[in-house]
Amino acid sequence: MTAGYSENGISGKTILAFILFIVDVALYFLMGHSVAQSHARHQEKYPQIPEGMHLTFSKDADLKEYSGDTVHIPSGTVITHYAMRFDIINFYYSENKENFEIFERLDSMDQLTRAEELGVHMLDAGFDCFAEQKQLEQIYEEAKNETKAMQSEAFRDSFTPIIIKGVILLAIGLFLTYAFSMLKWHIFLYAADIVGFFVIFFHMSSLICH
Repeated sequence: MTAGYSENGISGKTILAFILFIVDVALYFLMGHSVAQSHARHQEKYPQIPEGMHLTFSKDADLKEYSGDTVHIPSGTVITHYAMRFDIINFYYSENKENFEIFERLDSMDQLTRAEELGVHMLDAGFDCFAEQKQLEQIYEEAKNETKAMQSEAFRDSFTPIIIKGVILLAIGLFLTYAFSMLKWHIFLYAADIVGFFVIFFHMSSLICH
């Protein structure tokens, strides 16, 4: 009887060796997909309001400050924005124009520490509060589309080498599993596959961006 085979074909020990190896390969591709996805998620185009663009409230708004206080913003107020995050505008506001001029001359760190002292509020509002809503929506959509393109490219660049290495691993592993099964080295194959499982898991986990 041929080594590694029963009278009716491939032995159960050989089948188990192939199953364990296929599990390793499946884990490699699954973890590789997660690695590529994590790399892609870190690619993002943040929407940027063009320098010099002013935003004007098109309606009265009562907005909550981070401290929990409510601040009333009258219609027609022109605000100084400092960021656009998703579909929200972050901006500074103060009813005291003299203090606000002092605030604007400060650097970013001093602004954070002296905002309360100068009576400057850090607020956020949705696009619908502003007369420039359509322009803001366009800026946001362009950033979203660019983010999608960047993430697709990053995923492709990261996952393509994993596919190539996985195919090579599959080809070499199938050959070695067959060869060692013919020699009845099943215990060696089982041990190698089990060790390989944990090596793949921990190595690929270390490549995932957190």
